[in-house]
Amino acid sequence: MIKVSAKYALACGIFLILLFQVTRFFGANPLIDLSHLVFDAILIAIFSAIALRELKVDQGGVLHFWQGMTVSFLIYLPGAIVFSLGLICYFLIDIDFMESYKEQAMIFLESSKATYVEQFGEEKYMARLESVEDIKFSNLWVNATVKKLIVGLFVSPMISVILRRKPN
Repeated sequence: MIKVSAKYALACGIFLILLFQVTRFFGANPLIDLSHLVFDAILIAIFSAIALRELKVDQGGVLHFWQGMTVSFLIYLPGAIVFSLGLICYFLIDIDFMESYKEQAMIFLESSKATYVEQFGEEKYMARLESVEDIKFSNLWVNATVKKLIVGLFVSPMISVILRRKPN
């Protein structure tokens, strides 16, 4: 299980970094845009499914739910760690990223002001604007990494259920 997981975990982490880079190349900020999580889920699901299929073949077509969950965990956790290391490198290389992030976050907040104020109130909106100015690299780094882990946590049971097969 570990050999199969390690191979696909590294690939998953690299593809998550590439997805981040491609998204930035096209002008979007993946740390603001939540639709990016859908693509993260798809990537994690693909790598988990490929690894589980390989494991299933190695075991003669049998795959238990717990094995699916274990292999998926061993893919998305290291994958998220590889992504977070890549994100640190990106932050070190692109020194203008923080300013760009803050500008885009302010634009996003201003565009959704009416909805935000309606749901949370004017005070919370103003506090949110102030929090954007105070954000640090470490906050973004932890937030992005945790999002990958949460996505993996939701994808793993689905893939494990779909691909499980009990012995006769």
